[in-house]
Amino acid sequence: MDCPMLISNLRKPRIYWYQTDAEIVIRIILHDVEDYFLSVRTDELEFSTSLEGIDYYIYLYLFGAVIAEKTIHKTTGRELTVYLQKVQKWTPWPRLLYSSIAYPHVYVDLDHLASIKPKKDIDWNEREDFATFKRKHDISYIRPDVPSSNEDESAGEENDMIFDY
Repeated sequence: MDCPMLISNLRKPRIYWYQTDAEIVIRIILHDVEDYFLSVRTDELEFSTSLEGIDYYIYLYLFGAVIAEKTIHKTTGRELTVYLQKVQKWTPWPRLLYSSIAYPHVYVDLDHLASIKPKKDIDWNEREDFATFKRKHDISYIRPDVPSSNEDESAGEENDMIFDY
């Protein structure tokens, strides 16, 4: 049985992204966007719109976690800009998407690379640990990195004592 090829009528607009110490900035290049759907979750971004009879759709599974409630988006005449707050500030993302596969419509915004400078006076107390973030956002599906049984903890303490000088 020959199955027909799946053909999508949805197009993907060009996406440029860059990061700062505290946020990810995504620029979706579409002219005269006024009416659109944008949904941001902890590690996902979904966008759709229709312009001049052409439907556009983007689903991005992000490399890291963002604070969805602090998302800001604005339109200019030629693009939609989305500002996503990182959960782990001062932690650079090596790429925008979780998958290491290169996508032809996603580009690093080279215009902003020169302006990105690491922060010299970092307040490490401002950085929220992952356990606190999980409690605050009621996330239970990610296992903690600590051992689950007391035997594993006591064995680890004994090994630490051996190398303690």
